[in-house]
Amino acid sequence: MRIKKIIKLMSVGMLVVIILGFVGVFPVFSKSSEVTVLLQMRSGPEATAMEPVVDYWNKHYAASTGIRVRQVTISRMGYYVKLFNQLVSGTQVPDIVFPFGFGIGKIIEYLEPLNSFIEDESLFSSPQGNRYDIKDMFPAMLESVTLNGKIYMLATDVSAPLLYYRTDLIKTPPQTWDEFIEMAKKFTKSYNPDSPTEYGTVWMAKPVLDDTLCWLEIFWAYGGSFFKEGSYEPNFNSPAGIKATEFLKKLSDSKVIPPDVVTYEYPEVLAALQTGKVAFAIEWNAAYPDLTNPKKSPKVYDKIAITNPPGVKQADGSIKRVVETHCLGLSINKNSQYKREAFKFMSWVTFGEGAKIYLDNGGIPPLFSLFTAPEAKSPLPEMAEAVGKYGRAIPVFKDQMTVIFMNTKHLNKVFIGEETPEEAMENFNNEVYELFKERGYFEEK
Repeated sequence: MRIKKIIKLMSVGMLVVIILGFVGVFPVFSKSSEVTVLLQMRSGPEATAMEPVVDYWNKHYAASTGIRVRQVTISRMGYYVKLFNQLVSGTQVPDIVFPFGFGIGKIIEYLEPLNSFIEDESLFSSPQGNRYDIKDMFPAMLESVTLNGKIYMLATDVSAPLLYYRTDLIKTPPQTWDEFIEMAKKFTKSYNPDSPTEYGTVWMAKPVLDDTLCWLEIFWAYGGSFFKEGSYEPNFNSPAGIKATEFLKKLSDSKVIPPDVVTYEYPEVLAALQTGKVAFAIEWNAAYPDLTNPKKSPKVYDKIAITNPPGVKQADGSIKRVVETHCLGLSINKNSQYKREAFKFMSWVTFGEGAKIYLDNGGIPPLFSLFTAPEAKSPLPEMAEAVGKYGRAIPVFKDQMTVIFMNTKHLNKVFIGEETPEEAMENFNNEVYELFKERGYFEEK
């Protein structure tokens, strides 16, 4: 009788241990209290890539975690205005939003800081309880969404301007920005009538976003910074700002680019490479699938390589390169009722098996483990070096987008001859200073 009692007590004890073991994996969530987390995406390839990720989670983990995810996709047209209005209104849904990395400053006060969730092993871990490693993500991705030490987004996609070149024409791509122009002359018919291409290169010079983001790779390589150290005082009229802008002036004056280059952004640069109009160019990493597709790029699909952008030679002979990099990603609405549940799903999407599913469906999750995996295909290994080693992000501040568009206006004036590089940077710097003065930046830092 006593033995039976002991066995019974042992059985109960084992059951408690087993239950506690499961609670260790799922400490907060249970099937009996299932909640639905609303994820809002912007229409486009990212939303399409996210759909199978959400489906997989719901099929495999909704029951065990008590977290079900519902994806809602809204139009790209006016997306950020809609997102801003939603968050400002104080609505509790969507729980998870999909901002743009360098536009996060404007909405950051409406987003939940993620640091405490990342530090919580029960949340920053797989549904099976395996801890994720924050260092697996490219440092620049975290830098791009961090303000005062607080992280506000986990990146799902990385974007960077890289150097594409024709391998049948170029053995060694240009290593410095000076070499960039000299090599472009070699492949421009006005300099070399035997050139196989009409122009050596092209540039995203349309006054939108791309021109500034590409310019930053030169600006930073020359040692430039947005602000003077320890302050929000703009530093664009520095020698680095002038030299970077002089490069664009020299590029334009040398006529190694098409004369209508001020109308060029991503699609036009892509077309110039696809048609064999140019030998090399700075273009977004997103172009790689199209440029290596036999149907979309029959002239060059097997003759295109991707590498780091050029840089600036230093006194010791080394080359300083910087890759402008930014991200798309997931953030938590500060007014969400289900912040912990939202983060559990988010961490799985960005660091767990969800990231691999997202990658397989067209996403570009910036993880070293995925980009350097044995089965990784171009351009992932190349991007692991470019973004992982040389990546740099625009600093986070409220008026990021406003400042970017101010710069594009002045870069455009340089291209069309309305301002010198010195005038452009001086005027740009003054405009930013006045904007910051008006909005109280100098009282904040």
